Amino acid sequence: MVKLIELKLVEPSSYFKNLGFRDVLQNVLGLIDTEVDILQFLLNNVGNGYTCEELCKVVGKSRSTVERCVKKLVQLGLIKRRPVLSRNGGYTYIYFIDNPHRVINRVEEFLNEFYKQCLEVLNECRKNFGKNLM
Repeated sequence: MVKLIELKLVEPSSYFKNLGFRDVLQNVLGLIDTEVDILQFLLNNVGNGYTCEELCKVVGKSRSTVERCVKKLVQLGLIKRRPVLSRNGGYTYIYFIDNPHRVINRVEEFLNEFYKQCLEVLNECRKNFGKNLM
């Protein structure tokens, strides 16, 4: 006789038990590891500004990668940038976080919108597939 193995239903609270800040950033905002590394570095150094070259050394990535990452972080409102005049007459940008609470609040805004959009998707599924949809 073959004995069947019973599988237990996973509770949502235990499924997300080890959820961390990196997970939220990656899953809600779609950040890649390098973007999260830059953000966490700046969060750990609040008030200090860093150039792309300095951030390249911190995360061990190319200038083009870091420029792409900081551009996205600025556009998401997670970090700030300010221009600084260079010795050669041009300028460079300094990237920084002035208030870590503003970062958390901004992530929360995206999380709330993500939740709202998920509910709308599920409601649309209910309409399309009937009320017995699980």
